[in-house]
Amino acid sequence: MLVDSSVWIDWLRNRDTPATRLLERLLDEGEARLAPVIIQEILQGARSPDAFNELKKRFTGQPMLVTDSDTYIVSGRKLAIFEGL
Repeated sequence: MLVDSSVWIDWLRNRDTPATRLLERLLDEGEARLAPVIIQEILQGARSPDAFNELKKRFTGQPMLVTDSDTYIVSGRKLAIFEGL
């Protein structure tokens, strides 16, 4: 499952939310996925060169989706369903 950058950020900040609990489960099951744009958004939030390097090391090893626009459309639909939209 493609996980939004906002969920990854909350997870990095140790926030306990339904989304971060789901992310924990997805990580345990090996089902959490990143897309290049999500890594970009996470890295843009780094507050120092050291933080950037740590985030880069942590996230470049995660499973990556090979994407096209259909990937984002399907993921957006799944997120909308998860949030009850």
